[in-house]
Amino acid sequence: MPAPLADRVALAAVQRLLTTLAPTQSRGPGCGRLLAPDGRYEHAPMTALPMPPADIDLLSATAAVLGDPRLNADIAELVDAHAEQLAGGYRRADRTELVSLLARLAGLLDLAPTDDTRLLTARLRATSPGADCVLSDAEEAAHARTADRMNHIWAHGSAIDRYLY
Repeated sequence: MPAPLADRVALAAVQRLLTTLAPTQSRGPGCGRLLAPDGRYEHAPMTALPMPPADIDLLSATAAVLGDPRLNADIAELVDAHAEQLAGGYRRADRTELVSLLARLAGLLDLAPTDDTRLLTARLRATSPGADCVLSDAEEAAHARTADRMNHIWAHGSAIDRYLY
């Protein structure tokens, strides 16, 4: 197996990332909302998490290895089969789609810091867990620009509305 697939290195990194990310993906009632100034409406949740850079690098390297056209044919066939299972029969999925997904996820997890992300991160970290976070006008503008950046990465550069996550 090519690195980082050998010795389950990539799998261990994905499991560590999943352990960190999973609790942020399904928030029940009373877990705090991200609100526009004056609480006029609620934004989709956004979380600032410290992520291990080495694991994000491994995720990127995994995408590169799996996307390499010279990948061993047996490994490529196995990846295609697993990608199809992950799609759950809702759409056709293959190695290319899985590689794209891994690369886009790595891009989101390694979002380059900007003044906007620094402002949002400071605000989100200053909010107690479970408490509502009411953004200022500047923070809301930073949220909109950051959400647009994230959607651009996730949606392959599509100009989809930033409120559709």
